[in-house]
Amino acid sequence: MRALIFSYLFIFLAGVCGLCHAADSSECMTPQQMTARMKAEGQRAIAQADVVSDNKFLGMVFTSNEDLSVGYILKATDKPIGQVPSQFCIYNRMVSLRLFDARKQGIPTEALLRASDEDAMRKCSELMKTGKFTQGSCGPFNSVIRRTEHLGDRVMFQGFNTSKVSDGSYREDGTLFTISANITGRVDGAPLPHGLLSGILLSTLPDGATFIHAVLKGANYTEQGLVLLGKQRLR
Repeated sequence: MRALIFSYLFIFLAGVCGLCHAADSSECMTPQQMTARMKAEGQRAIAQADVVSDNKFLGMVFTSNEDLSVGYILKATDKPIGQVPSQFCIYNRMVSLRLFDARKQGIPTEALLRASDEDAMRKCSELMKTGKFTQGSCGPFNSVIRRTEHLGDRVMFQGFNTSKVSDGSYREDGTLFTISANITGRVDGAPLPHGLLSGILLSTLPDGATFIHAVLKGANYTEQGLVLLGKQRLR
């Protein structure tokens, strides 16, 4: 059973990473410098994980300000979570974050997209014609989310992705990031092999064509993430 689960996860998460793209490596700095920058912008870590990168695990930290209007994904250059890396790089910047409680069963309706599966598959077909993506690596967002919920893989949070433009500012680029994870580390009461059931999904908007952007290990909320999750539920 465990071997079957691991094989499924490897195929689903690692084998279909069709739209993975590099961090903005021009914005890399020491942990001390990155901490100072994040603090100056009112950013605090809300979640962390290890990302699978070139057959090794590298630390990844997800941040947000207090009102969830802006957040960052920071990637370590050479160490996993728990070890001090030489540098952190800004992997992505997001806006309008929404937190969800991945400890609870089910899929929040607020996390789903209104786009039809047909619209998503049409967009998938268009994107695959570019030759950048393999057959089967793209699917409708709602279907992708539902596919692994029974394995405890649930939405932690979402944010609208931004890209840096020529004047140095950031603008929304028409894609949505969804970070999902099995934060219990177990499936049907059994330990999850290698803790490998987490990922970053990248969806085009408004059609919802979705790719695995990155594979994560051991994703979980920080104390600040749980605080903000509680505040959001009270709104």
